Amino acid sequence: MYKSAIMLIISTFLCFQMSASSTGTEVKAIVDHLSYLGYTADVQKTSITVRHPSKPGFDIIPAQGGILLRSWFQHKKDALPVQDKFMKLVNLMNLNSLVTRYSIDPRSDLILQAFYPLPYSKGAFAAFITAWEADFIKNSSTYAKELSSFIE
Repeated sequence: MYKSAIMLIISTFLCFQMSASSTGTEVKAIVDHLSYLGYTADVQKTSITVRHPSKPGFDIIPAQGGILLRSWFQHKKDALPVQDKFMKLVNLMNLNSLVTRYSIDPRSDLILQAFYPLPYSKGAFAAFITAWEADFIKNSSTYAKELSSFIE
């Protein structure tokens, strides 16, 4: 019952926030898909925070014609003087990613983003979320030592 109520709230939130071309059915399907994969969601004022016990968390942000997945990692204070090395690392991660765009925000935090265009398709969304997760896992393991110098 509680899970169903949360999914209804999430679906309602996304329906009102997304572009007119999206339907409640598409939004519910995305939320249901994430729930099936073991994610939980927390509805906030302008986004939905999605968490999983063993996978990277992210926010869902309404975007024109689709949704934006966004995850961020706070920078270490002592990493600021070597930001050029951090930028080179971000460039390498972008080269190794299929769907995720890595960037550094104005506060020097690491940001991961990926856009999924609507309408929802079970197969396309499955491929998208698998690639999102794989990008994170591949980069966080390949560059674990380097990342530990820059992010908390």
